[in-house]
Amino acid sequence: MRRLTGRSSRHVQAKLKVNVKKTLAKYGYPPDQQALATDMVLEQAKRYGNEWSQKRAVYEAGGGASLLD
Repeated sequence: MRRLTGRSSRHVQAKLKVNVKKTLAKYGYPPDQQALATDMVLEQAKRYGNEWSQKRAVYEAGGGASLLD
């Protein structure tokens, strides 16, 4: 499993933040609420990323768990 370094992790987070802001603007999300919404989406992405990486580790270790569980 490939692990991100601190520098590349920050780069990925910055790109994700830009994409979230663009998507919110594209669908007419109120500009005054975009900062909060962006932070919420990034926090959710971190949580899901941690969950998915744990499931992948179990799968790769031969635990027999499906990545879709």
